[in-house]
Amino acid sequence: MIRLVDGQWSAPVPLHADRWKIDACPVNGPAVDARGARVAVAWFTAPDQPRVRVAFSDDSGKSFSPPVEVASGDVIGRVDVVMLDDRRAVVSWLRRSGQGAEIVARPFDPRGAAGSEVVIASATVQRASGFPQLVRAGDQLLFAWTDSSDPPQLRTARARLR
Repeated sequence: MIRLVDGQWSAPVPLHADRWKIDACPVNGPAVDARGARVAVAWFTAPDQPRVRVAFSDDSGKSFSPPVEVASGDVIGRVDVVMLDDRRAVVSWLRRSGQGAEIVARPFDPRGAAGSEVVIASATVQRASGFPQLVRAGDQLLFAWTDSSDPPQLRTARARLR
């Protein structure tokens, strides 16, 4: 993790030692969101099996909670995260399904799952499907992803925050 403090970038420090080594260029990067001093970081890792994790900070990223397991097994990754007002964060990720893949979202807090899992849409595992994006828009979450059918199309969905 790297932080910008008083106009200077800090030295990088690991967020969590997953012990995952990859001899390639990873395409499954982390996602970060913050509301004030509260920060959530979600990431894909695969030290023993594919996993998605999330960790929280209440001090602008100086320190983080131990990671919370979001999902494991048939996860592909392609994560995103959005902080909510009540100390929770919604994490989205892609997982394999019988029809290819699906975009899934669920709220978490530092103790674990903090709400129900929701399947947002069907997707594909193809790289052309891109990385589903998640943003907060007022009292709603807006999801956007690429439908890699012919011709490719941008799809969106929204969910009201509770």
